[in-house]
Amino acid sequence: MQQSAMSPRIIQPPLSELDRLPTPLNDGESLVVNFFHDHLPAGWDIYVQPFLNGYRPDLVLFNPECGVAVFEVKHWDFDSREYFIDRAGSSTQLAARDHSGRRLQVDKRMRDPCAQVANYRQQILKLYCPRLRITFHDAAIQPVTAGLIITSATTQRMRNLFDPLRADAARRQQELFPIVGFNDLRPERMAEVFPLHNQVASQPMSNDLAEDLRGWLREPAFSQEQRIPPALDATQRRVATTRTNTGFRRVKGPAGSGKSVALAARAAELADAGQRVLVCSYNITLLNYLRDLTRQYSRTSGKQRPEIEFANFHSWCQRICAAAGRTDDVNELRGQRSSDEFYDEVMPSLTESLLRSSDQPDKLARYDAILVDEGQDFRLNWWSALRAALTEGGEMLLVADKTQNVFGTAKAWTEGEMSGSGFPGGWMALERSYRLPPKMIDHIARYAEEFLVGEDVDIPVIEQSEFDLYPVSLNWIQAGPRQAVDASVEAVLDQLRGLQLQTAAADVIFLGGKQIGGEVVKALERLNIRVRHTFDDSGQHGRERQLKREFFQGAERIKATTLHSFKGWEAVQLVVHVRTVRSKEDRAVLYAALTRLKRRPEGSALSIVCSTPDLAEYGRTWPRFTEFHGGEKTAFDG
Repeated sequence: MQQSAMSPRIIQPPLSELDRLPTPLNDGESLVVNFFHDHLPAGWDIYVQPFLNGYRPDLVLFNPECGVAVFEVKHWDFDSREYFIDRAGSSTQLAARDHSGRRLQVDKRMRDPCAQVANYRQQILKLYCPRLRITFHDAAIQPVTAGLIITSATTQRMRNLFDPLRADAARRQQELFPIVGFNDLRPERMAEVFPLHNQVASQPMSNDLAEDLRGWLREPAFSQEQRIPPALDATQRRVATTRTNTGFRRVKGPAGSGKSVALAARAAELADAGQRVLVCSYNITLLNYLRDLTRQYSRTSGKQRPEIEFANFHSWCQRICAAAGRTDDVNELRGQRSSDEFYDEVMPSLTESLLRSSDQPDKLARYDAILVDEGQDFRLNWWSALRAALTEGGEMLLVADKTQNVFGTAKAWTEGEMSGSGFPGGWMALERSYRLPPKMIDHIARYAEEFLVGEDVDIPVIEQSEFDLYPVSLNWIQAGPRQAVDASVEAVLDQLRGLQLQTAAADVIFLGGKQIGGEVVKALERLNIRVRHTFDDSGQHGRERQLKREFFQGAERIKATTLHSFKGWEAVQLVVHVRTVRSKEDRAVLYAALTRLKRRPEGSALSIVCSTPDLAEYGRTWPRFTEFHGGEKTAFDG
């Protein structure tokens, strides 16, 4: 809805939470935010460090009746250094020297702040507006301005300094590219800071265009939740704050029951006590999620915990072998064995042998606590290798959901097989789901009943009183293989058009196979929708692993990855492509994907794009079923 002049000003994040941002505001940024909040006319929204399609400007101001303004704020130290324009070579850029004349290193991002802020303005103009299917530049008639504010020098000094860096157009159109210093941050000088602050456009922005732009500017749900201390129930709190007599504990639970949350909380508690902690998983991308969870828990005490190490199991094995000077042996063994045999058996066995027999134990890592997430992905010999790195009297925690047995390894964790693994008694169970929207449970249970026959399935338990507290949009799109990419792209755009309250474009996540996923990413980027993804077609060795390490939920863009890589994660806006469910693994992977949706009081959304007829009848039981034929859609509401 378009904001009226009398509506309260929107500030995201709220003023009361700005001190808890991952990158805290400096004194200059705080000064500017408060200046605009106190003195801008009614109707202007303020977005601090917004998630702008892969960019993070310092400040964006938005008024549907006036326009958009993006500001970069600098609070440089002019006491210890002198800034000047360097015209040497083929480029002109900002440089610095100390008062003795010695040249100082200048961060690349600071070398041309005028170009930086002009680029932010251009990115706003290029934003894709999914409701109108055109760019913001083609739809808006309101101005988009870009300003530079330096809070540690005067306006005149800054204009003298930066004038050589300003493009001719910027010099001619001062009102579109203002540069000001601290002496103009006064209410009577607002026209100098922001010349178009009170200029009303001849025609207000349409509601559709305004909502699309807000979707690009809003803070994602994940970032909002990072500032909220996690709430633990009694069982989760036991996991987080206690240990068994032996130090060994195993915890199981269905999707959304808070296994990872409890594990992250336990890691933080142990690190608080000064212990060296290893958090391990098979899934590379899951580590970033666990790292974020641990930081979220740590904010309750405001401590940073460098003692926690996060590692993919096989990368950890490689590090142990390298520290023991056995890299050549590892490479030789890799060439002699199949990939599966090498990673499943040979490398873990060598790692354990080195840890147990090393005559130089100080060279090899030892931990006071080792915590394993998504334990159903592990094999017992992997667990044994990790045990060899545990200090005497140390602690180990395994959390698992055998229903999500996407690699066929969960059978290793039966009671008989686990004999001798160090666990006293049975599994500690988490039963309630704190993540899934309640209305999703019936669809998950029906899927398990039809497609996971004979499997050990733990269906989450939901309190009946919660059913109306968490609205959810559930959409099933049946599309042939040739329409898979188009249908998936359209599903992503549909979610952008219908973002739930207080969600953002950066909340939307696409999951699919490598080929389809890569094509979907390319199609979205042709619309200038930037995507953080893990799909690599470059052929460069190690590039896919690098993309996985860089994949994190707090990225400023829409995100895309495989169903396997997203296992253990969660999202409030999710699009999933399903190609086949013929194999046992395929069916388990889809179950894992169906359980990735996170509930919120404001609402969440899941769209399944299905290219196999094997699931069509199941899909018809969903609240909204759509047949996609060559761009044409036929919808059937359940």
